[in-house]
Amino acid sequence: MKPHEYSVISCHPRPSTGERLNLGVIVGSPSSGEWALRLLKDQRRVARFAGADALGACLGVVAELTELVAANDDALESGLESSLDADWLRSLAADHNNLIRFDQPIAVMADSLDEALDRAFRFRLEEPPRRESSDGWLTRNTLKAAQREALSDVPPALLREGAELLVGASVSSRLDFAVANGHALLLTHGWSFLVGGVAEVGTQVKAWAYAIERLRGDEAARLLNPDGSVSEIAHDVRLAVLVSSAATPEQRQIRDESLQVLGEINAEVVPYGEEPRLRELAAQAAS
Repeated sequence: MKPHEYSVISCHPRPSTGERLNLGVIVGSPSSGEWALRLLKDQRRVARFAGADALGACLGVVAELTELVAANDDALESGLESSLDADWLRSLAADHNNLIRFDQPIAVMADSLDEALDRAFRFRLEEPPRRESSDGWLTRNTLKAAQREALSDVPPALLREGAELLVGASVSSRLDFAVANGHALLLTHGWSFLVGGVAEVGTQVKAWAYAIERLRGDEAARLLNPDGSVSEIAHDVRLAVLVSSAATPEQRQIRDESLQVLGEINAEVVPYGEEPRLRELAAQAAS
């Protein structure tokens, strides 16, 4: 095995706080003069954390480095000497200490540059989980479509998609659907726990349920419909929530916690796949 050196590339949108998210790694071989970079394929988590402008600035620096590495490859293939050495990697760590940063070089032993890159990447970075074409994932859009189908027999004049529940002066929650004729008769919503960022779903459920909890406590409320009309809403209005199952231990834990929250606001939980129950509730409400 031969010695190589690598540095982790990270984004620091708020340098004073020390918060960071890793973007990729850069690896080099001092003996052969070869260099390579690898970035996370999915940068969405970084974009949400840092913002599009900060991520764009970081990727701009990475693009410049990529050009340098490509030029270095061309030089080596032409029989010329590499202009990039171990000091270059250290200079990156010294010169970039704001939005984009490079960790101090770390040694890694490997038989080739590709192997060193694989080892460094696996050890220091993790690709965010991505939805594959599999029954193991279920988006909230799918749950919304299932509600739409289940409520398709409701007269269009009564069905409100995307209505907003307003409670008091400043509390609100968006609802997938409402059946209303000037008075809210039925509210429905959907939550999926078969997603990668399930912890965030748990937070969203609690925030969403807060307005319902205030409504249940007899606080003044109204339903703002997408067309601008307003429907009255009673504190005991019927609420049905379509929920997915869960597969991983984390998903099951978040789902259990969310079901408890939904129980506290007197929501009827309807498992995904049992949408006929929503159809039945809608028929009762519209009759």
